[in-house]
Amino acid sequence: MESEKSLNALLDMDETADAFGSGLVLEMKALLVVQGAANMRNEIAHGLMGDSEAWSYNSLYMWWYCLRLVIFPIIQMMQSANAESTPPPEGTAADNDEATPVVTDDAEAGGKVE
Repeated sequence: MESEKSLNALLDMDETADAFGSGLVLEMKALLVVQGAANMRNEIAHGLMGDSEAWSYNSLYMWWYCLRLVIFPIIQMMQSANAESTPPPEGTAADNDEATPVVTDDAEAGGKVE
């Protein structure tokens, strides 16, 4: 029989730190499970959070935190895709073995191709 792990136990696992990074895990612990901190998991799960607390700084930060967890990987993926598809700047060698000709606009060189 397999027992359920608490959120605190899941956040203490090395695999969680590997997946999210130690900084994000620390924030999750502070927001969700540490008594004396926000402890939002307990407040929400046991119906202890009132209507006014739903608009508190902790609640708003938790919404932002969840959005950050969803959006940042998408932004990183888009930036990575853009970096891979961006052509090299003008005047640099191409990816193949042949160098891209560079045309100078120097009056002394007479518009010579290098």
